Amino acid sequence: MSDQLPVTRNPSGPASRQYADIHYGGVWDAQYAAAWSAEEKSRSPLTAYWHAFRRYWAAATVLAILCGSSAGLATWYLLPQKFTASALLRIAANPEPILFNNAFQSASYEIYRSTQQQYLTSRYVLLAALRQPQVAELATVREEPDPVAWIQRGVRVRFPGNSELMEVSFTAQRPEEAAAVVNAVVDAYLQEVVSVELADRRQRLDDLDQLYSEKEAELRKRRNDLMQLAEQLQTSDAESLSLRERSALQRFSAFRQELANIQMSILRAQAEMKIREAWANEALQIPVSEQDLELFARNDPTYARLQNQIEAIHMRLNELGRTARPEIAQQFAVRYQQELTKATESLEKRRTELLEELRRRRRQAVEDELAEHKFRLSVLMQQQQELEKEVEAARQEAEKFGGRSLDVEMMWAETRILENLVQRIGDERQKLAIELRSRPRVTLLQRAFAPVLPDQERRLQLAIFAAVFGMAIPVFGLLWMDVRRRRVSTSDELVQNVGLEVLARVPQIPAKALANGRTGHPKYQLWRGVLAESTKSLIARLIRENQTQCLRMIVVTSAEPAEGKTTVACQLALGLARLGHSTLLVDFDLHRPAIGRLLGLASGPGVVELLQGEVEFEAAIQRTEEPLLHVLPGGAKKGIALHRLFDGVGQEFFARLRNDFEYVIIDCSPLLPVADGRFISMFADGVVLTTRRDVSRLSSVLNAWEVLRSLRVRVIGAVFLGSTEDRYYYRRYERYYVVAAALDKEMESTDHSSEV
Repeated sequence: MSDQLPVTRNPSGPASRQYADIHYGGVWDAQYAAAWSAEEKSRSPLTAYWHAFRRYWAAATVLAILCGSSAGLATWYLLPQKFTASALLRIAANPEPILFNNAFQSASYEIYRSTQQQYLTSRYVLLAALRQPQVAELATVREEPDPVAWIQRGVRVRFPGNSELMEVSFTAQRPEEAAAVVNAVVDAYLQEVVSVELADRRQRLDDLDQLYSEKEAELRKRRNDLMQLAEQLQTSDAESLSLRERSALQRFSAFRQELANIQMSILRAQAEMKIREAWANEALQIPVSEQDLELFARNDPTYARLQNQIEAIHMRLNELGRTARPEIAQQFAVRYQQELTKATESLEKRRTELLEELRRRRRQAVEDELAEHKFRLSVLMQQQQELEKEVEAARQEAEKFGGRSLDVEMMWAETRILENLVQRIGDERQKLAIELRSRPRVTLLQRAFAPVLPDQERRLQLAIFAAVFGMAIPVFGLLWMDVRRRRVSTSDELVQNVGLEVLARVPQIPAKALANGRTGHPKYQLWRGVLAESTKSLIARLIRENQTQCLRMIVVTSAEPAEGKTTVACQLALGLARLGHSTLLVDFDLHRPAIGRLLGLASGPGVVELLQGEVEFEAAIQRTEEPLLHVLPGGAKKGIALHRLFDGVGQEFFARLRNDFEYVIIDCSPLLPVADGRFISMFADGVVLTTRRDVSRLSSVLNAWEVLRSLRVRVIGAVFLGSTEDRYYYRRYERYYVVAAALDKEMESTDHSSEV
């Protein structure tokens, strides 16, 4: 492992640029800026939540299990049992004729099926269902202020497997109510909607019956007239007519027959046109459903682009709230909110346009179909007009021949035309009468019956959803609260968010290893060796800085308590002493002195007694087992003597320390809880801030850095305790740490014996 970690600087940190300008002469490396910019872009916003989960995974798991199981069980037992009754209907894709093709066909099965679904849940069908006695007498219906809305909320219509089967279901607290509502809705649908098509067919059959009766009466009259005329002429044979007369009469007869055919086709087209116009008016009155609109909007690139734009703005707002400072986030959030409002308005406007476009297309499809039939009817009408002219011309030509034989031939022709027409009307009547017996397009397959067992599937789904929701809310709440505290998880966060150089990364050392490090247990010796080795990078940096500029009196402090400042101060002083430098370790944490207890020394006299003038300097300094390491404890008294630092005693006190020792390491109180560390840092050459993984908070470290900067105190860098980043290298050198710790212990014993 190298003695000194690479120094990195973050151009996006709040103080890194000023830090570089002060300590590096204003020279800024563009390579560092590009490297850190690329690294920040690659960081996932979920990293903070991952570290929060790592810190609280046990508590989060227990809390999730307790809350999730409680929510699931409460939903299961407190949710009232409900029963679901279902009925099945068949919506045929095509009509099923018995002998002939049915004229009543829909252009699109999807439109027909969606139309029937909307019909079934329409208000007038539900009102018809509520008029039925078995539904009107239900207690729930009488208690509801709007029974139609209650049925609309509960009734569900779906096509399982996208098949021809339509399932109509309703959920209620009593099984009898569910079955009664479903059967009433289905019956009302069959009566109010399905029977309309059958009624239209029957009405057409009645019209054909009436027309058949009229034409048959006219045919009988023509036959009687022909018989009377034949008796007067004493012949009814057309063979006696001349060839030219016969040719004219045949031509006239052919035109009359063709005219009769066209007139029959017109009658049929007009009847079919009325039916299709009625169906088109009903189809256009059906509102566009949200499902059809969403399906149509998926294929619109503008709608998809606006949705993606809104999602991107939401992601930027969330990322801005997590990563940026409040004032910066508020500055950019205004612009993002304006873009979000504009994109939302554009999306709603586009949705309205798509709705109108879908309505226009539906209306256009219906109009195109009607236009096609109108065009066919107009063609037939035009053919009728042309044939009428031809018939009139043929009649005038035949009349030139005169004679009663012409009347006979004309009567024969008219009679044959009427016979043909009556026969065609009779055939159409017979076809329609047969098709009326065919199976309707919508048929009831199964009526609803009162269910025996409650709807456990839906109840289970709600319980599972409540359990998942109950597990997620406390877990995410706990993680969110921890993320808001912004605890330090890696050493890179100090560089990126605060702008501090990381001088050393110290691994997590068990408390037993620090307390029992002087025992011969290999495990404790290993941890002590790792701690000493990781501190050497800090020592190397201080020695290097001291060669170019005065850096002899160093304050080791932290932003808040329990961040390892005393441990770092002791290891730093011990490492300097072992390298042959006369070192004094001063305990200036007068509120909670701990160095004397940690090194097994007396707690006083110390700093308090020296500042109050009660003891001499030599009497307060205590020697340790390390020959070049001396300790000045905090003192046996609890009185605070910091006011003496500004009475002239402070300058003389720190000057004496500089003259007698090469290095003075001062362990002072944290910067934020009390002000002692701020006063003491003003007399030092530099300050080392200690941070602990999962304990220190970025906001606190940044505040401490700002305090020292406002006092014009040089911050050398930070030490990161509890690091796991160099664990790989420590594992590969375990034997080295154990041997080094054993040699240090042996050297301590030898030096102690020689002194004795």
